[in-house]
Amino acid sequence: MPKKIKIIVIIIGILMLVFSILVSTGVIKIGTDTLNPYVIENPVAKEDINWTFTEKTESDGLNPPRNEVTLQIKDKTYTAGIYEGSCSVTNTELLINQISSATCWWAGDGVELGVFIQDKKLVLKRKPIDEGSAEYPSFVSKFETFLELN
Repeated sequence: MPKKIKIIVIIIGILMLVFSILVSTGVIKIGTDTLNPYVIENPVAKEDINWTFTEKTESDGLNPPRNEVTLQIKDKTYTAGIYEGSCSVTNTELLINQISSATCWWAGDGVELGVFIQDKKLVLKRKPIDEGSAEYPSFVSKFETFLELN
């Protein structure tokens, strides 16, 4: 084997050895998102996040019900607002750095709320959602921060 190839093989072997030592000591954690530089470690357990939906007005058939959405994280409670529609915790796939989600929905549109990690802080974001129609495609919006959760 030529000398350059031997040196490359030795360097690769050393790098693999160093990597395996770092993994075995816990310096590098291998998992679904741990090597993604955009994912930040979750500062709160999902079990510590609770959404509460309190009906303020019922639907009369023409007008949607209105619900007050409250978010509790550990021992702190935050009012997320009053929204039209039926509200529930969303069990869909979360976005990067999103740790919880809830949706209020009525007759084709509503709002999605999400707890995110942003700049090493927890924030509550929301975005309008719409299913669209034959004439108009569904409306997809970006989440916007409206409350810091300190």
